[in-house]
Amino acid sequence: MEPTVENQDIKIMQQDITMAKTNVVLDAGTCEAIEGQLLTLKSITTEIARMRIEVEAKKLAAKETMTDIEKWNTQLDAKLGEADNEVSKVRKWFDERDKQAEILAKEEKLKFEGKLHQTKMELQAQFQATLQNQPPPLSQMPSDIQAKLPKLVITKFDGNFMDWPTFWGQFTETIDKTSVPAITKFSYLQELLDASVKRTVEALPFTAEGYNRAKSILQEKFGKESEIVKAYTKEMLGLPSIPSTSPKKIGEFSEKLTYCVQALQTMNKLEQVNGAVSMTLDKLPAIRGDLIRTDPGWESWDFSKLSEAI
Repeated sequence: MEPTVENQDIKIMQQDITMAKTNVVLDAGTCEAIEGQLLTLKSITTEIARMRIEVEAKKLAAKETMTDIEKWNTQLDAKLGEADNEVSKVRKWFDERDKQAEILAKEEKLKFEGKLHQTKMELQAQFQATLQNQPPPLSQMPSDIQAKLPKLVITKFDGNFMDWPTFWGQFTETIDKTSVPAITKFSYLQELLDASVKRTVEALPFTAEGYNRAKSILQEKFGKESEIVKAYTKEMLGLPSIPSTSPKKIGEFSEKLTYCVQALQTMNKLEQVNGAVSMTLDKLPAIRGDLIRTDPGWESWDFSKLSEAI
């Protein structure tokens, strides 16, 4: 539209008509209509502001007085200010809607977490009852017995292949083998997965079929024996050199080595890495002599023997 006084006046009239609809649209509460109202208001005010400079130039060219031009600008500012107020009103509606949605989401989350916590307690009670050969649930046991029962805690799985066997063994025994509904098990499974791992299964349908599919996906991705062996091997061969006799550092070295050795022994894969025993022994130069002094056959050590010696 050409920026003339007449056309700008038409736009101002359109703005007045649009502003008059704001309260009606907000009262109806239809999100699409309110978004349309906001876009229309912004579009019209933008067009009026665009015309303003050229219209003002035409007024100057027509040699209108500065008083008249200033009066015209003041009136135009007032009209644009009214439109800005309507835009703020619409935006406030969206802010309030978002706040309400956030409050509802938090309430739903709290309800869900409460139910999940209750389910967790029931599952733990069933597990403890099995261990103690006591059929009643934990909630029905005397308080003194409850106090003596150990708490069962399953650490969240963060995608580390080395942690998978332990995590999956605990989950299978304490959750998967129970008689609770599959969707409850699925809720518990998702709670025990770190965010990066959870993304691989959270899009699945929240059904028994979705739960079974989730288990298959996780086992296929993290339960591969070759990947687990590779992770333990990498951890073991990546142990740092310790040139000092620091008991703390050597203790940490020994703890990590023993953990990996025991895991690979359990999987019958320790022989695959026994060729690196000498290299690992060389990472402890400060105590190497003490380790091999009492065993003439040290050169034939496997990792199990080295772990025991350290």
